[in-house]
Amino acid sequence: YQVKNAELLLVRSRNRLKNDMATLAQTLQIDPSVAFDLEPITWDLNTILADTVTLEQMYATAMQQRSDLKQADYN
Repeated sequence: YQVKNAELLLVRSRNRLKNDMATLAQTLQIDPSVAFDLEPITWDLNTILADTVTLEQMYATAMQQRSDLKQADYN
């Protein structure tokens, strides 16, 4: 049972990857007939953000950019 379940998860994961790659290709407006490979991410977001932006700055920017809050303030 566990082997069959693992095989089913593998098939589902492969299908999800294909769907996600198709969505990415559409988003980037790449020709669907052109094959492309994905590379693993080699950078650490925590390191990048820690060097440039503080949590308070990110929070302030997020609060300024939220259209629902702007609309609520306007009303």
